[in-house]
Amino acid sequence: MINYLKLLFIIKQYSKLFSIDGVNLEFEKEALDAIAKRALERKTGARGLRAILENMLLDSMFNLTDYQGKKMIITKAVVDGESAPIIQEIIPTKVPRKKAG
Repeated sequence: MINYLKLLFIIKQYSKLFSIDGVNLEFEKEALDAIAKRALERKTGARGLRAILENMLLDSMFNLTDYQGKKMIITKAVVDGESAPIIQEIIPTKVPRKKAG
């Protein structure tokens, strides 16, 4: 059985990589399940997981600057190759200013 901790660790690495270019990468639970299922079918370990993610995200990684300041959501359909990632604008939240004094 695939180790979900390995999967989450690799997802965290990709999230950090995307965040360097100002992109917030998120995965839906169904997408994580589909990635784990694919890794099980291939009888692969951490390197296989990385290869699955890299193949899935390759086009997006080459165009990261197009997505700066946006959220990229990976769904099961993305994992299955049926659609592109969902791109959403990130709405900044206002942080109350502290009064001087």
